[in-house]
Amino acid sequence: MTLADSFQVQVLRAMGGQSRFVRTVVGRAHVIEVPGKGALPPVLLLHGITASAADWYPLIRRIRAEVRGLVAVDMPGHGLSEVPSAGLTSEAMHRGLLHALQQVGDEPMVVVGSSMGGLAAVRWANVAPERVRALFLLSPAGGPWDDAGLQGLRRTFDLRDFSDAAAFIDRAFRAGHPLRPLMAWGLRERTLRLHVRQLLADLRPADLLHPVELRDLSMPVLLSWGQQEAVLPREHLAFWRRHLPGHAAVEEPLGQGHVPFVTHADEVARRLLAFLADLPPHRLAA
Repeated sequence: MTLADSFQVQVLRAMGGQSRFVRTVVGRAHVIEVPGKGALPPVLLLHGITASAADWYPLIRRIRAEVRGLVAVDMPGHGLSEVPSAGLTSEAMHRGLLHALQQVGDEPMVVVGSSMGGLAAVRWANVAPERVRALFLLSPAGGPWDDAGLQGLRRTFDLRDFSDAAAFIDRAFRAGHPLRPLMAWGLRERTLRLHVRQLLADLRPADLLHPVELRDLSMPVLLSWGQQEAVLPREHLAFWRRHLPGHAAVEEPLGQGHVPFVTHADEVARRLLAFLADLPPHRLAA
């Protein structure tokens, strides 16, 4: 975890959040739980590759007054979660995450997934639909890539120096960020970790989403794909549009890029809260 992550975790704790670990089949997973002050459904936050639960701080700060609670999980090998002893493969990461999610929350939550976290959110919704109130997806990963496409993804994260990292930050954030140098340094440090490089090297086309995984989603779904998205190819948005069920909504906000919950936190918070407010009443299982 970077210095910026550690600072954000401390701030979340100051807000009344709890930082704890749950045991999973691939090692301990770190969980941040922040009590809410409102009546809207609780929210589960899933981050992208090389990121951490602490990165959700800008959004948590803006919505906690309106929701019943928030949970953010560090995926295996990310943030403060342990690296699986056998290495960080795609299968190990998702198996460990799903095991961790079984141990958090006491009612169905609205799952917010960014990038790789969007793929994970869909997988969780397929495995445990009774625990997912709705899905709010921000530039979700999981669209089809052949071997050549995945090799291009690996090159995207092959940040050999500070200049490469700064260029990636510019692509992901688009609108720029006052902490660009610090963020570039932290990103490069994360991508140089052996287990992150192993995860990228291990990715195969079969690890990505199958159309049936989207078609089977029964809960409300809102997908937001910023018009300035520059990390994932636009063909992936077409994949989501083509295979999401008819009740799903897809939006393309102007000016937003790959991580709008940081660069456009106010806008994302307003849209998420409106989405939560419009959800149908939750029906308890008989």
